[in-house]
Amino acid sequence: MSRFNLILIGLALTQGIVLAVLCFSGSDTPESNKREPQALLKVAQDEVAAIRISSRDGQNEKEIGLTKSDAGWTVDGSDGFLAKADKIDEFLGKLIAVEVARPIIKNESNHEPAKVADALYERKIELADAAGKTLSSLFVARGSRGRAVYVRNSGEAEVYETEDLQLWDLSPDMADWISSELFKIEADQISELRLRPAGASKDWVFVRFKTKSPDEPKTEGDDAATAKDDAESTYIWKMASPKTGDAKKDKIDGLLKKLCGLRAEFVYGKKTAATQGLDQPTTSAKLKLEGGQEITILIGAKDQKNRRPVLSSQSEYLFAASDWTLSDIVDVKLPDLLEEQEDEAKEEVVDPPQEKN
Repeated sequence: MSRFNLILIGLALTQGIVLAVLCFSGSDTPESNKREPQALLKVAQDEVAAIRISSRDGQNEKEIGLTKSDAGWTVDGSDGFLAKADKIDEFLGKLIAVEVARPIIKNESNHEPAKVADALYERKIELADAAGKTLSSLFVARGSRGRAVYVRNSGEAEVYETEDLQLWDLSPDMADWISSELFKIEADQISELRLRPAGASKDWVFVRFKTKSPDEPKTEGDDAATAKDDAESTYIWKMASPKTGDAKKDKIDGLLKKLCGLRAEFVYGKKTAATQGLDQPTTSAKLKLEGGQEITILIGAKDQKNRRPVLSSQSEYLFAASDWTLSDIVDVKLPDLLEEQEDEAKEEVVDPPQEKN
């Protein structure tokens, strides 16, 4: 047997020994690296009495705190404004049910690029009990695929990936945890609007008048489309002060829908009007309902976060709403709300005299 053949046989034997070690050592094979899923958090849902969700991703820093009281879940720093208890319970149930198996990151140096580091993270979730004792602290960030997220328990190096939790479930924005509707009324309930937008010195008063009853019997030949048009044209808007005349129905209806559809982005708490400059509001609106009830709305100046303070006579709380939802109300111009008035008499058009030949 040649020396070359002996070398080949030696290499084959070496490969066989290496394979045998890998197969029977149980330390580096894919099968050995599999782990049974286990709960990410060792917390019982009924233990949790306080939640803090924050974001510090290098661009924005946001934070919200939620505390359980005898009245229910409330927003921290809002003078007891109630949060959505059903959403919080659903969130806690989903969070505590997360199970993980094999970590995908084990080295602490990779925490920051994954945005699950102590000082740089997309979300940090802190849970505490009624005595203020921390039950769990968790970092969360967008994962490597689709709906998945990275999760890491504080104080541990291992980072896991799961699809049982989504980033949008963990919002640090107050608006996502409160019932943000400011009013429980519909625009078609309003019979009178008194509006004083920015720059106006007097209230603009608009009154709704019924033009015909939708219960009137239909004439023969009326179809569904005609009936719908009739129902939608049963009222008109007129300006009563400081001018008089027909108002543009679609414009007034649009303003009322915006007012009735206002949503809070933030709750300042139980504050006096003066604390946010609402003793001298930028805009005021008074809505008179068909039953005689009146609602007053005060809107303040825009802040650095493009929000405006809003105070309603229906609530003891002072809110902030987005400027882009309020700008059409604050900046509206009177000519945009009024129908053009026809001239009482048109100038007579006279043909120019023709030259004689």
